[in-house]
Amino acid sequence: MEDTESKNNKYIIPNLPWKYFDELILKIGNGELSKIENYNVEINFLEAIDFVATGKEEYTASELRFDFTKGFDIGTIEVKKEKITISLTSHGKEYYFQKFIKNNAIEAKRVLCAALKLHPAVILISQILNGSKNITRINIYNLLKHHSFNLDFTKEVELNSFLEILKLGGIVSYNKNTRDVKVLWQQDADSLSAHQFISPDTPFSNIKRLKDIIKSLKGTVYWIDKHFDKKAFDILVDCVDASKISNFIIISGEANKTQSAVNEFLKLKGELHNKGTNIEWKIITDQNILSSFHDRWLCDSKDAWNIPPVNSIFKGQESEMLRTSNKPNINKLLTHAMTIV
Repeated sequence: MEDTESKNNKYIIPNLPWKYFDELILKIGNGELSKIENYNVEINFLEAIDFVATGKEEYTASELRFDFTKGFDIGTIEVKKEKITISLTSHGKEYYFQKFIKNNAIEAKRVLCAALKLHPAVILISQILNGSKNITRINIYNLLKHHSFNLDFTKEVELNSFLEILKLGGIVSYNKNTRDVKVLWQQDADSLSAHQFISPDTPFSNIKRLKDIIKSLKGTVYWIDKHFDKKAFDILVDCVDASKISNFIIISGEANKTQSAVNEFLKLKGELHNKGTNIEWKIITDQNILSSFHDRWLCDSKDAWNIPPVNSIFKGQESEMLRTSNKPNINKLLTHAMTIV
């Protein structure tokens, strides 16, 4: 699992008014790609909110070669080169259409608001500071710095532009003169953001976010953690819904398979069975298999989440729960796992 610092550092927090982003979106939408230069910060931010997509495209070019020792051309050769491509995503196209074709500022703002909620920095601000009083610009600045986001500036006052963008999108209210900030957006548990932050300042919310992830899964669900801890049983009894989850399978090593843990698991198994969910705890003893994976996952047939250790979540150690497309090889793990009860 990529460490939080290096992951967040790839997200640039801009020191630019939204009008510069509008200029770039307009140029891309109008097909004026030749006019796009020196927009690295804007492109990074628009990628993070799923307004643009970039890629690489190979092409063949002819190059004239010159023999400097003889002082004349020696002909042309075909060489493969690579260029960066940029295009609007479906969200970016919708914004472009509402803003620059229909001139519908209300709908354009709605699209922007939804897009901003995809940015990890915005998710962090919402999860940590929503409902807090007496928040000012410096608190937002410190939060972003603490979580290693790549600020495109060095002074706290230069956070103004970013906060004005969030204000435009309805994420916060912000008074530039008093520096007061109020976080307006609170995440809906039914539409989980891909980033869920764990913080020592939000001990109850940390547990709730883990429960919300489990509640979002369906069918056969796997919790894979070679150091799985019995503390998680309290989580499962609260949030495993038999109308959604038919089977719940824990796969772990045997380090925490104490008699006390087994006894508590049997109680949990009986209670969930009465509700209509089958739960199993499978143990892997092969050290080669255990050493082949270090991450922890919660996943079903469709979704997968990288999560921290259970103890880290309960202690509120700073970390993240991340939706991921990289699933473990569950069949391989099951082949080497045995059901203990």
